[in-house]
Parts: sequence; C-alpha cells; structure tokens
Amino acid sequence: MTKAKTAKKTTANDSGRIVGSTAETDKKEALSGADVVTLRVALRISMKFDSIPDGDKKKTIVLPSLDEALRGKSSGILTSEGNAIFYQLKRSDWEAIQKMYGQLQCFHSYQGRPPLIAPVESATAAKSGAYREDIEATDTKLGQQDPTKVGVTEDKDE
Repeated sequence: MTKAKTAKKTTANDSGRIVGSTAETDKKEALSGADVVTLRVALRISMKFDSIPDGDKKKTIVLPSLDEALRGKSSGILTSEGNAIFYQLKRSDWEAIQKMYGQLQCFHSYQGRPPLIAPVESATAAKSGAYREDIEATDTKLGQQDPTKVGVTEDKDE
C-alpha cells in the first residue's frame, strides 16, 4: 500500500517573515534582493493561501493579521485601524498568490480606500513612513469603534 501524497504545509515563518509594523517601535532585519517582495498587510484575521506551487509539491502560505501576537491569549488590546504590518516573502510565491487569488477584494481598492494587501517598494521605504497615508486610510470596519460615531447612545435611567 502506498501513502497518499499530501500538500506540504508551510507556516508563515517558513515561507515569509514579518519585518515591521506601524504599531511597533523595534526594527527587524529585512531581507533584500530581486527575489523578495515586501507587502503592506492590514488584515484583521490571518489569510491562508493553499496550493501555492513549490517545485513539484504544493504549499500553504499564511499572511498574518495585525493582531497575530494575540492569537491564543485570553486578553489583549487590538491594534487600532490605520496600521499595517510589513511582510516579506519570495517573489515567486507572491506572483502565484496574485495569479490564483488576485480577484479577491483584499487586493483591490474599495470605496476609495487602499487595498488591505499591497506590495511596497521595500521594507526600508515602508518603515520610513513613505506609505503612511495609504496605511492610515485603510479601514476594515472590524477594528475598535467609537460608540458616538456608530449611533450608540447612553440609556439614562431616572
């Protein structure tokens, strides 16, 4: 009996890496070169891309969310809207994701807002604030909300 072949599972750490965030002050070493792409990711939940070609095998790539550090914790503070992480992965993986999943809304502007996932020039440019306007304009509508702006009124019992 032969075993059925299964798709190779690759975690975010194996296929890519977070190189910075607008919500943090420490800097991580960024990769560089023509075979690496840096993405601006403003997702509220991680996004998993299956069946990405990896030679003669397939792999799964997971783009992390803004609040990935809270995964598995019982409490914590959500990152406010208008922030993003900078994530690097192989250019061939990014091109495969675009080819297979490029029609998804997260890759396109919506109602005048920038896409939630978009390539940036470099990790250095991203960290320098070159994309600050686009990042601040990003709104998933899933972040913290101001009760007065969404029509919540205080109930005054007498």
